Amino acid sequence: RETMEFLWKVYFSACKYTNNLQYLKHFVPVSPLFCGMGMWRKLCMGGIAVALRPERLFDSEIQRTWCRIDKIMCNFAYYFVMIMQSEGTIGNMSASASRLVEGLKTRYAGGKPVRVLFVCLGNICRSPAAEGVMRAVVEEHGDAAMWVIDSAGTGNYHIGDLPDNRMRIHARRRGYELTHRCRQVCASDFDDFDVVIGMDASNLRNLKAVAPTPEAEAKIVGMKEFFDICTKFDYVPDPYYEGAEGFELVLDLLMSGCDNLYNAITSR
Repeated sequence: RETMEFLWKVYFSACKYTNNLQYLKHFVPVSPLFCGMGMWRKLCMGGIAVALRPERLFDSEIQRTWCRIDKIMCNFAYYFVMIMQSEGTIGNMSASASRLVEGLKTRYAGGKPVRVLFVCLGNICRSPAAEGVMRAVVEEHGDAAMWVIDSAGTGNYHIGDLPDNRMRIHARRRGYELTHRCRQVCASDFDDFDVVIGMDASNLRNLKAVAPTPEAEAKIVGMKEFFDICTKFDYVPDPYYEGAEGFELVLDLLMSGCDNLYNAITSR
């Protein structure tokens, strides 16, 4: 019994670390670590199988069953990690983003509307979706009068167009109507908005090139700053050349990020 308990503990730890590595792989090469975790899981599963039914260790059906159990346990470990890391908690916000949020909190507390501009490349997928989601968040809290929300693109490819039809369809399924007309970001936006939120690193670089002053550049922040601590993404991926999963992923990230943005500024 003690051996079984030990094996389960080691196995579950390996599952948890496997999922943590799914997050780390965006920053460091972790292939050897993945192999190591997989080996630990297989060894533990083998030990448990021997303890339970040693005579059927090499039975192909038993092996398939253990593979299915392994997959289920990895998924369970993933959700366990999410819960333990407190989903809904913003993770590792940069010092510059923290200073910006503090200024927005002061503005909001003083009764002044918070002016937010979401920016992506073409202003037809990610940024209009972020605008739609953020509008829904503030309206849900009865707080629309305290917010000015818009979106724009760093490129001029789709000026005057509605958002991508695929983005509109996926957003509508979640209750969001995206009616924004595409426009290009300009220098005056840095006077008209208190915070300019880019979807990925390329957007942030382009925004900094447009910012007319260092004070304007200080208003630029990445959407990643408002992701949950357990989110493995550090940007909002462009779904334009992706399938349905890409648009669903964007909405998942934006729903979480916009909620966190609202809560961070309103201290809710």
